[in-house]
Amino acid sequence: MTNQRSSIFSKKHILYPSLRTKVALVFIIPVLILAGTLSYDHYTRDRDTLQGQVQQSTVQLGKVVLGGLRQMMLVNDRRTIAAILSDIGSQDGITRVWIIDLNNVIKQSSTAQNTGLARDPLGRISFDTPGCIECHKFPPGTRPLVTATDQAPDNLRIAAPINNLPECQTCHPATDRHLGVLLIDASIAGLQTRLQDDINRSALLSIAIVTFGLLSALALVNWLFIRRVTTIHRALSAFEDGDFSARITKTWNTQDELTQLADSFNGMADAIVDHETKLHQLTTVRQQAIIEERERIARELHDGVAQFIGYVNIKISAARLLLQKGQPTKADENLAQIEKEVQNQALDVRASILGLRIASQSGAGLAVNLRDYVEQCNRMSDFVIDLEIHPQLATLLLAAETELQLMRIVQEALSNVRKHASAIRAQVRLTLVPQAPELPVNISNADQIMISIHDNGVGFNPWNWPGDQQAHFGLQTMRERAEMIGAQLSIVSEPGRGTTVTVRLSYQNH
Repeated sequence: MTNQRSSIFSKKHILYPSLRTKVALVFIIPVLILAGTLSYDHYTRDRDTLQGQVQQSTVQLGKVVLGGLRQMMLVNDRRTIAAILSDIGSQDGITRVWIIDLNNVIKQSSTAQNTGLARDPLGRISFDTPGCIECHKFPPGTRPLVTATDQAPDNLRIAAPINNLPECQTCHPATDRHLGVLLIDASIAGLQTRLQDDINRSALLSIAIVTFGLLSALALVNWLFIRRVTTIHRALSAFEDGDFSARITKTWNTQDELTQLADSFNGMADAIVDHETKLHQLTTVRQQAIIEERERIARELHDGVAQFIGYVNIKISAARLLLQKGQPTKADENLAQIEKEVQNQALDVRASILGLRIASQSGAGLAVNLRDYVEQCNRMSDFVIDLEIHPQLATLLLAAETELQLMRIVQEALSNVRKHASAIRAQVRLTLVPQAPELPVNISNADQIMISIHDNGVGFNPWNWPGDQQAHFGLQTMRERAEMIGAQLSIVSEPGRGTTVTVRLSYQNH
């Protein structure tokens, strides 16, 4: 047991993550993962939405520009078209605007030096190759209206086909579906920057909200749980270290499982302290009983065996003198007296040994111990002892101290019968006393347990005790033993009518 407690105490010094740390990790890690996931999802959705809006806006821009140029192209006003393209190209976010015919010749451009450029003899696009390649990698029927190019970061190219309208077919073959294409290069870097700024602000706001929520949650968890667990742990540790006065002082008004745990611990601690107190008292009583038993044995040895040895020594000396004087008859009488006293003393010693052996049996029950003791006494005594036990008390188990004192009272009473009563018969009864005389004698109606020892001996007058001091001391000892267990002892006797010793013990208390 000591080794187990030592190992338990040693575990207190092992460092483990605190409850606050575990709660913080449980809250922070999932929340951070969730916040990061939501932020990334928010960023990608906003980016895709913005790009879709930009693409839609640029397509609309291309249609609007193309619509504005249609009239100029019908009258072939190249100067006005060039001016319009130049104005559009100078707008914020527009890097270049041009018109290309079916032969890949730049007919008009916001950059004047690009006008008239065409393919080289090998069929490669000699003008601004990046951008054209990204678009022409698609089949003609599937080419997108807006394409990201490699010319610059975040650059989009808008392609607005110039349809061969009926009014155009006076100058162009009707078999051509398109006459060319209007290309506009637009940069969305500024939009991306604004988007990134918005996302950064949203992220900072999210972090601030998450941090505030986490701190609030941790404060709430600390207030609801951790501080109370700390209080409970402090009291448990103090109790484990031997401070049995340690209790959980509830500084909260919340009624929940932790409150029930605190109440259970306080109740358990009170029960343990009460048990320890009773155990200490019982140990004290047992030690006192052992001391008293030793004193009783010492007195019996002194008053019985020692006096008997002195008596025998005197009688033997007297018998020797009578034999020396030639008086064998008187010497024989002395020897007969010695023989009788030896027999009585042997009975006393055997009875004492039997009493000690029966009293040492624990857990057998009062009825079993009484039956064993009476059977042994009937083998040794020169009078018959009858035993009567109520059937419902055959398995009665009382406190060990109570059974011991009751057995001692029975032994002392029978010892007095053997030594002083000159009785032929005695009776020991273990029965129940009903709550009212008219009620039947059973456990349901029982108020007291009663043990009575009756003999048909010479009796005596309790108010004028003529016997020796040893017998008087035995009666006083029986009274003291009864008081120790809260029982009532009464002695009824009358010269010539025997003696009855009765012990009454409350049934409810035992």
